[in-house]
Amino acid sequence: MQIRPEVDIERLIAEVDALPPRAALARETARLRRDEIDGSLAILGTSLDRAEVMALVDRGLALGGHPLDYYLIARSLTRAAEWVWSQRPYAHGDPRPLITVEEVRRLHTLAAAGQDEARPGMWRLAVAPPQHQVVFPPPWVVPSQTANLVDRFRSRPAPGTLVHWLADLLARFARIRPFAAGNGRAGRLVASLVLRRLDAPPLAIPRRQAAAYNAAIVAAESGDLVPLTGIIEDALGESCRRLIAAGGDDPLVALRTVAGGDYPALIKAAQRGRLRTVTRARRIYTTASWIDAYRSGA
Repeated sequence: MQIRPEVDIERLIAEVDALPPRAALARETARLRRDEIDGSLAILGTSLDRAEVMALVDRGLALGGHPLDYYLIARSLTRAAEWVWSQRPYAHGDPRPLITVEEVRRLHTLAAAGQDEARPGMWRLAVAPPQHQVVFPPPWVVPSQTANLVDRFRSRPAPGTLVHWLADLLARFARIRPFAAGNGRAGRLVASLVLRRLDAPPLAIPRRQAAAYNAAIVAAESGDLVPLTGIIEDALGESCRRLIAAGGDDPLVALRTVAGGDYPALIKAAQRGRLRTVTRARRIYTTASWIDAYRSGA
């Protein structure tokens, strides 16, 4: 059995928060936000590839010959994500809730704009058929259950619990299924909003993890949070390492290029979480200082 390396996500987030403002850091944050949209569209199962998603996000261009619905979803999801990014983080001790019922509905309204079958912002009125042995609540209790969910996650998670707390939020949202359609998008946007208000990096699920994420949500609906927790931990850890690399003085370099004959040992160290790395387009990168830290045992 493969043992997952322990990742102290909250320590990594604290490192990101301590970084001085830099243009490279702002650019990497923008890349992560685009990757967040790209991953969400891959999870949805659209046939848009990364280049087409970037053209839509950056320039509003619809490339290729895909169904119109895919472009509408991508455009609406981008506008919803932009609203999330426009929000300001909350300081520790701020009494305001991290999320409200009105904001849940607003996020769905934005993400489902132009998709009449999803009834943007309106609660589900029909009984959702059971799936994967999960029975969803009847429509008449959806408003109260959503209010209970919001109340449960209105405050910051306890120290050391962020990843599990976030997985629990996504799982409970999925089990309520508050809207006629677009619940996956809405749930990820809710998670994105609370992360934004916690001043944490975006949860950018890479498209290579789309199938695993969908399977993890199914497991989480049945009460098994372990797969979803692992995916969230990996994605948040990757986001943090990308920002730390962008905000530091060491440039990212391809691991294979700098490793030389040590590549087999270094790639194993990366897989075990002992060497910090960043993955871009399936290529693994690191920095000289991260390699030095690994070799010194720091």
